[in-house]
Amino acid sequence: MEGREVEKKAVGAVSLAELEQQIKEFLGNAYAQNFKELEKVLPESEDYAKAVKLLTETDELWIEVYRFGLAQKIVPRSNLQAQYKEKTGKR
Repeated sequence: MEGREVEKKAVGAVSLAELEQQIKEFLGNAYAQNFKELEKVLPESEDYAKAVKLLTETDELWIEVYRFGLAQKIVPRSNLQAQYKEKTGKR
């Protein structure tokens, strides 16, 4: 994502449980702190385009993580499957 420095680690250096915890923390923080506030930005605001971009990037990142899990043969819980369908518009 633009303007953010991402720490890169070798996949083998992080346990699956540790990686899952890091992803949960990241997504939890992104949604809890930013998502609700960004949704409050009015279309008339000069910051509306930035808010839409951030919301879109957050959803795209969530989708990428979900698809990565599928590629790793991780079966998602039903609530995550529902979120994926909602975010991708799939039925």
